[in-house]
Amino acid sequence: MKKFYVKDCPENMAVHDWILKSTDLDYYVKNMKPNFKSDGVVKFSNPLIDLDKTKQSVDNAFEQFGWFGFLNILGNEAFRSPTYGGLSLVYNSNYKQKEQVLPVCQTLGYPRINAKSQFIIENPNLNTKIMLAKADKTLWKKIGERGLHGGFDFLCKEAEVITEQECTDLKQRYTDQKNESVELYDRKNTYNDSWSFNEPTEVMNYEYLEHIAGLFKRSFIRSRLASFKNIDNTEVKEGVNQYMWHRDDTMFVEARINMVVTAPEDAFGIEIEDIGKYYYKPGDWITWDTGLTHRPFVDKPGLERSSLVYAVSPWFDYIKEEDAWIQNEFYGNKHPLDMFVEGDIITGLTVDNQSK
Repeated sequence: MKKFYVKDCPENMAVHDWILKSTDLDYYVKNMKPNFKSDGVVKFSNPLIDLDKTKQSVDNAFEQFGWFGFLNILGNEAFRSPTYGGLSLVYNSNYKQKEQVLPVCQTLGYPRINAKSQFIIENPNLNTKIMLAKADKTLWKKIGERGLHGGFDFLCKEAEVITEQECTDLKQRYTDQKNESVELYDRKNTYNDSWSFNEPTEVMNYEYLEHIAGLFKRSFIRSRLASFKNIDNTEVKEGVNQYMWHRDDTMFVEARINMVVTAPEDAFGIEIEDIGKYYYKPGDWITWDTGLTHRPFVDKPGLERSSLVYAVSPWFDYIKEEDAWIQNEFYGNKHPLDMFVEGDIITGLTVDNQSK
């Protein structure tokens, strides 16, 4: 079994990206298919968990530790969302922004660099095209490395999302920015270094939540207690829905599963590109291919919902005493979705059905 010591990871790479490049993991990402067939969201139940006790502990956690809005990820302005946020279940003691961000909210976003939010907010159709081309993650890397105008060049010449004239127009509308430190973005111990968020916060083991955490068999990475609130009217609802589209890492790197804690009927859910909507129901455990473009959505204003969003590394286990990641027996042998289905990630899950 290969072992990777975090101290050996180059400073200009996130730990999981370093391991991805140092193994044949990418081959499996591109070629391995699960035995369990799903057309979208896979829903589980877990009889080992008491929903009422979970709700009470979530309420108590917010009262004890507070509620933090998600930090802006559309540009470089540092402000928190009034509608989407929560608390972190894990943190990184070596986080480069730890002086600005408390452990209990480290996994709730961090601003981009070299770009104002207006670039995205004023061009929603372009943002959609970027998502459809799956160019979003690379775009932000290029903006960090080359500046805003370098990002526009990437969209034109490499991703082929915009024409040369559109590229020129964007450069005329938005002043180039390239003076912000790339050391704070997409590097070891920055927000995009998902695997380095692996130390439990007080929230992870708070009251009944400790019981839930104890059912997991794999190493936690960037996880959170998430909620929507303050969606006071239709205008706010529409604004929230418009800018929630995104892609996360492949589930081979970051296998996520959500436990829905509170959700009024037909009010909140997850929507996956080309697949459709799934409405949250309290007590459900749900997972899907988070590498697909997706968004949490709101259909009814004036309501609130909360979910426990657990993420684990499925094929590498963390050894805290050595600050190292080691391949486990599932590497190359079992798809992460099959690991959820067969109880290799969390004890007690039973597949209920598959929903679009």
